[in-house]
Amino acid sequence: MDHLPPHYNTFFSRRLRSYEEPQTGEIQLLFEDGSTAECDILIGADGIRSAVRRSMLIQQAKKETALGRITESEELINNIEPVWTGILAYRALIPTERLQAYREAHPEMKIRVPQANSIPIMYMGQHVNVVVYPISSGKLINIGAFHANEKLAGTTFDGPWVEYVEKDQLLASHAHWEPELRAILQCIDKPSRWAVHASKPLRTWTYGRVALLGDAAHAMSPQQASGAGQAIEDAFLLSTLLGNRLTTLENVTEALSIYDKIRRPIAMEVAARSLVNGRLFGLQLPGVPLANDPDRLPELGDAIKDNWKWTWTTTLDSALEEAQNMFTAATSSRVGYAPQASLQSKL
Repeated sequence: MDHLPPHYNTFFSRRLRSYEEPQTGEIQLLFEDGSTAECDILIGADGIRSAVRRSMLIQQAKKETALGRITESEELINNIEPVWTGILAYRALIPTERLQAYREAHPEMKIRVPQANSIPIMYMGQHVNVVVYPISSGKLINIGAFHANEKLAGTTFDGPWVEYVEKDQLLASHAHWEPELRAILQCIDKPSRWAVHASKPLRTWTYGRVALLGDAAHAMSPQQASGAGQAIEDAFLLSTLLGNRLTTLENVTEALSIYDKIRRPIAMEVAARSLVNGRLFGLQLPGVPLANDPDRLPELGDAIKDNWKWTWTTTLDSALEEAQNMFTAATSSRVGYAPQASLQSKL
């Protein structure tokens, strides 16, 4: 925050309730504390329970209803709330020294203790996987245990999305797993349990002079660890378009539309691949009965690598270039176009 220019207005402890975008004039913002504000454009980067997404979809639904498209209106309303993926994730951090002491007390178990330069270790079972890796320069070990039930995907989760539970619950779920993993789980004090939710795919991330970004647009499961990275790519591409010298209040909706056309298909594919990764980590390879034929496990490794190879074979560069070319073409196609009002956001 110290690096922002002095004329940038930054407000904290303000939670948006809703917004209204009149046909002309500034967007009206209403906050939970009753205060209001106005802006030229609104970027909703307010997370999986996005108030911006809610208001946007409600306004789109009202328009569809007015046009007599009731089915489309109901679909929009149905897309407001995130849905449970059927995955429960148990998360915990343990001091590396604690696991080291456990190993020294039980030398016969030959427990591997992750070091600062260790690569992640994945323990895999039917519909369950546990990933273990070092953080904080090797001082801490991060543990994530994912338990999936695809039959529950899309249902409502009964209870808090995040809560602390007794470690006995986690130990019982892994009672018959290898001793090394059970030793790691024994070192946990109290894990947190996360009901992993995701947003439903939207037909568009923009409406008028409002755009969604990050989890507000594409909250996804964490099995490719790519949600935050996708948000950064959203922000980079959108800021590049908004910062284009040709962008004005007159044509900013074109810039937002191009952002949507370029980024939405990419992020949606990453979200789908993340769910595929989760199935593969849980030994669910279509057409291959791994439980009865462990010799075919290398096929699983190949499938995981193939599903993840986009992370090292693609970059944002081509999408960025395409977006800028599209915007330049769109603005230059206007006969006698000349920039008018500059683009300024009050928030």
